Amino acid sequence: MFCAKIFHNFVKPKQKPMKTIIKASFIFAVVAALFSGCKKGENDPFLSLKSRTSRLSKEWKLVSADYTETFSSTGSVDYYSSTHYTYDGAEMNESNSTTIGTNTTTSTDSYLYSINVEFTKEGSFEQTISSDGITSVGAGYWTWIHKIKDQELSNKEAVILTYASGTSNSTLTGTSINPDQIMVIDKLSSSELVVIYDYKETTTDGDVLTQTGTMTFQEK
Repeated sequence: MFCAKIFHNFVKPKQKPMKTIIKASFIFAVVAALFSGCKKGENDPFLSLKSRTSRLSKEWKLVSADYTETFSSTGSVDYYSSTHYTYDGAEMNESNSTTIGTNTTTSTDSYLYSINVEFTKEGSFEQTISSDGITSVGAGYWTWIHKIKDQELSNKEAVILTYASGTSNSTLTGTSINPDQIMVIDKLSSSELVVIYDYKETTTDGDVLTQTGTMTFQEK
């Protein structure tokens, strides 16, 4: 009887009053707004039952990367260097082009590489990087960044990382530890984390350093 009733309603639907339709549309809009409130990154899932903190709080491993670093300097001899990095889940590949004056040289390199990072809901993180047989471990604290208009960052679109150990021979404690890194998140789903590189530094001497690209992590 239940299946027959559903089939009958599907074939010959009853006309609903306009007031009911408007009310249903309003309820859907409110629910959609509540769920999309968890959407902060440009490519976040539209609907998610979990908050960004819940989605981030797990262990992640780097599975792919594609970014470029450039450095330029002007003076008696102009200098320009561009290095393109790609990662396939096992090896990091580098392709470099350097120009000094009118002379240009190119080089390539590849080596084993991995990043594993774990975030907790309590606000701590631990990161392990292995590069060409050398492993380093860093740990510290993380927190969401509130909206920053000048940097075009929405609330909870980026994370501040503050290292308490692993970046030097010291262990840092106290409430005045300086933040070390901003991690801008382009996508955060329950199983995928995409981080954006978008950095430019210009010195008073005219030297320019840029970093652009993405790194993609999957739940470990």
